[in-house]
Amino acid sequence: MEDGWTIVIGRRSKGRSRNARPSLPKTTAPCRGLYPQPPLHADDDHHHLGESLLLTRKVEASIKKLQESSFFSAFLDQLQSPPVRAKLAQVLGSYPLIKMVVYGIGSIASCERARLQFALAVLLRRALGFVAGIEVFDPVISPVELKVMESFDFSMIPTDEQGRRVAHEPTLFFMPHCEAVLYNNLLEANWGSPFLKRIVVLGNSFSGYEQFVSEFRGAHIAGSTNYIIGVREHTEEIEVKVDEEFFLPFHDTSWHFFELGSDSELTLVVRSPPLQNQVGYLELQGSAVSPPIFWKDPSTKNPEPCNSGSSPHEQVARKQRSVPVVGNECNIFSWFCSIIQTIIDGIE
Repeated sequence: MEDGWTIVIGRRSKGRSRNARPSLPKTTAPCRGLYPQPPLHADDDHHHLGESLLLTRKVEASIKKLQESSFFSAFLDQLQSPPVRAKLAQVLGSYPLIKMVVYGIGSIASCERARLQFALAVLLRRALGFVAGIEVFDPVISPVELKVMESFDFSMIPTDEQGRRVAHEPTLFFMPHCEAVLYNNLLEANWGSPFLKRIVVLGNSFSGYEQFVSEFRGAHIAGSTNYIIGVREHTEEIEVKVDEEFFLPFHDTSWHFFELGSDSELTLVVRSPPLQNQVGYLELQGSAVSPPIFWKDPSTKNPEPCNSGSSPHEQVARKQRSVPVVGNECNIFSWFCSIIQTIIDGIE
C-alpha cells in the first residue's frame, strides 16, 4: 500500500503487443446520453430470464477476453505508474474512496464495443480497490441490460444529467467515446478550482479536441468545446495506449487530471449560441456547417446503439492518415460543398 491506497492486480497475459499502429476504424461507439430516454417498463423475470443469462455470459466473456489481453496488461502497468498513482492520490485527498460515474456506455446487448467498455469499467473498479460505487446512465439501456449491470453492482442514474454532475466528492468519470458536449457540460458544472480538483475523466483526448480547433484555424464546435479548450492549460493528460485488437472501443482515450491554484486562472473560449436541435455542429468563420459524422439529432427515432458517430479528433486522425471519412455520401458531399462555399465567401 502506498499513498493510502493499493491497486489489486488481476491475471495478466504473458504476451504484450508493442508499438502497434492500428488501421483507422470505420466507426466508433458514440455516447448516447443526449437522446430522449425511453420508459423502462417493469421487468418480467420469467420472460427475461433467458436473455439475462445469455447477456451475462457475453459480458463475462468480454471481461475475460479483456483481462487476458496485452492491452489490459499495459493498462494496469499505467494505472500503477507513479504519475497516475500520484494524481489519483491527489484527487482523493483525505477521502478514502472515490465515486465512479459511467456515461454513454451504449447497448451492451447489441454492441460488442459497448460490452468491452463496460468490461473495462468493471476491471478498473476491481483494480483500484477503493471505488465507493458505480453509477451508470445511457437512455438506450434496456430492462434486461440494467438487470445484468446491477448484477455487477452498477446502479442506474434515474434521470439524464446530460453530464452535469457536480463533484462534491472525488469522482472518476468513465466516458470513452462520449460526444464533446457531455465533457463540456461536465466541466461547466464543475467550473471552479475546488470541483475540478475532485474529478478524473477517462475519455476522449482533450488535446485531440484542441488539435481539431487548430486544424480549422481557430474554429470550434460551438457550444461543445469552450470549456474543454478553456481548461486545457490546467489539464494533465495521460494517453491510454491501445493495440489494434482493442482499437475500436478504446482509441483516443486518455486520463485527464486538473490542477489550478485559483478560479481566476480559468479562461473560456467565447462561443456562439447553438443551433436548435443540433449537437456538435461546426462554426466555421461565422457560418454554421453541419458535418455528417458527429452531428446528432435527438428527434431521430430508434437510433442504432452503435452507429458511425465519430469524435472530432478522430476526423483529424483520419486526415493525417489520408483515410476517407466514412458516412452518408450525400451528406458528406453537401458538407464538403458547404465548406468550399464558406471559403469562397471569405475570399470574396
